[in-house]
Amino acid sequence: GSGGGASLRFGFFWTAAMISQVALTVICLPPAMGIAHEAWRDRLLRDQFPAERYLAVRLDLDADPVSSTETIEAAAARRARTYQEFERRVRAESGVETTTLGDRLPGMTADVRRAEVEIRPDAAPLLIPELWLAAVGPRYFQAFDIPVVGGRDFHDGDRAADARTVMVNEAFVRRYLDGATPVGTRVRHAAANTAQPEPWFEIVGVVRDV
Repeated sequence: GSGGGASLRFGFFWTAAMISQVALTVICLPPAMGIAHEAWRDRLLRDQFPAERYLAVRLDLDADPVSSTETIEAAAARRARTYQEFERRVRAESGVETTTLGDRLPGMTADVRRAEVEIRPDAAPLLIPELWLAAVGPRYFQAFDIPVVGGRDFHDGDRAADARTVMVNEAFVRRYLDGATPVGTRVRHAAANTAQPEPWFEIVGVVRDV
């Protein structure tokens, strides 16, 4: 001050400390935002699907101990019959509103695959880099109060091995179909070998976003 001017200078230690603080803030901010987003998402899911209303169990069947030559088709048929009988018995219990089958609950991590959707029959399919998938059965959307807003819901006929039916949500329609009618549109997994494309699935219904 006596020299007629003033300047603010920090030593090496304090300069390094401030740089470290800024660097740590930049590094930690994205994970903190991610954790906060997941916590917010988890809270929304818990509010929408209160745990006291649901009971979820994981079921699987061992190979038939009587026959060591059971084919894949026979095992699949036996599994389907067992699951259907299990559902029938559980639905008969008092206090049970409905039952359903699925490979995951709403909000669980989805199976992500590359896919293609046929916007128009005369145009090349549109590539979907990341399509979130879940395998669900009849009454799945009813069980979780997710309304069907277009087309139809799954029924028992969709359990057949040759059934090629899928349902999509409103976000899929907004993002990939651009207002086109989703029911009847075809979608398929993207094949690694374009010379051997995967078979098509037909969209039969649209459900509300979760």
